[in-house]
Amino acid sequence: AIVGIVFSMNAQTPIDIAAARLQDTGTVVTIQGVVTNGSELGNIRYIQDPTGGLPAFQNPTAGDFVSKVKRGDVVKVTGKLKDFNKLLELDPLTSYSIISTGAVLPTPKTLTPFQMTETYEGQLVQFENCTLSNAGELFKGNTTYTITQGTQTCAMFVRSGHPLVGKTIPAANLKIV
Repeated sequence: AIVGIVFSMNAQTPIDIAAARLQDTGTVVTIQGVVTNGSELGNIRYIQDPTGGLPAFQNPTAGDFVSKVKRGDVVKVTGKLKDFNKLLELDPLTSYSIISTGAVLPTPKTLTPFQMTETYEGQLVQFENCTLSNAGELFKGNTTYTITQGTQTCAMFVRSGHPLVGKTIPAANLKIV
């Protein structure tokens, strides 16, 4: 479905996300891809194309991007590349448009915890046959949990307000996306 919501007119041609990720911080880039998350991650929306992923951040007081853009939307976004806590993102945004809605999300790449590197930053990934620390307890906000798969581990952060907060941490044999 064509939507036609435009925050600001912008005639820039989008570049592949992989190419955008190679630019210096401070560079203004335009990308296009599928939004892979919703409000569960707060004021950030992850955008993925076949070449990579890149989050776009906007404080709600600076515009309506986070309130309008939903998981499965195909968006065109222009913004400045910024390093925030070692995460490359677009912030601030100068324009965005929703090209369409209801797109199929990219298939998550199946990884092991040790494979979780910057190469996959901003993309949907999954871990299979794993466990989470604190199984049986309730998820808490602003808490880091350990994902374990065999002898490999990596961290998973649950922010305050995430839908998992207050739910029971499952015991074993998990598939985490």
